Amino acid sequence: MFGSEVGFDLVVEASRVRVTFYRNSIADLITNVTLIATPALITRQRQNAASALGRGAQFNAMQRLGSWSGELSYLFVDSRYGTGARIPQVARHQGSAQLTFQKHGTLATLGMRSFAYAFDDDLNLFRLPGYATLQFMVRQRITSQLTALASFDNLLDHQYLTAFSPTPNIGTPFLWRLGLRWEGHVR
Repeated sequence: MFGSEVGFDLVVEASRVRVTFYRNSIADLITNVTLIATPALITRQRQNAASALGRGAQFNAMQRLGSWSGELSYLFVDSRYGTGARIPQVARHQGSAQLTFQKHGTLATLGMRSFAYAFDDDLNLFRLPGYATLQFMVRQRITSQLTALASFDNLLDHQYLTAFSPTPNIGTPFLWRLGLRWEGHVR
């Protein structure tokens, strides 16, 4: 792999903006290569796929205001094999947003991640639709060593595809976790 990137960070008091442009070329990439694709059967084999090129730009902005902070991120990536087909499972457009409150022993975060469509195979025959998910997490310090945590992923229980060929697979449904975390020595 040969890669290069250039970017800049702009930091002003409670604000930060980061922009990065990159280009990566890979020789002898090993991937799943489709040998046969029919409605009844798909045959793939791990092989060298010759070369691939990934290039794009990443943007990130963060702002703090008292106990609140917000962050926006965007990634544009154009990843292709030497043949011109897009590399599977890589969405060209990806983004996230996060709003965080932190004061004393309380931390609460609401976040969103989104992905544009991507292809599920090296021939770009099977298109995975884009999707977005919401997450929420709250953490409360109870003592200097004990913290309570509640976390909720895919908050709206949105059903989305993570793979399509040959059988559709869906991503994680609504998932919640509750817990206590102990930080310190146990005697």
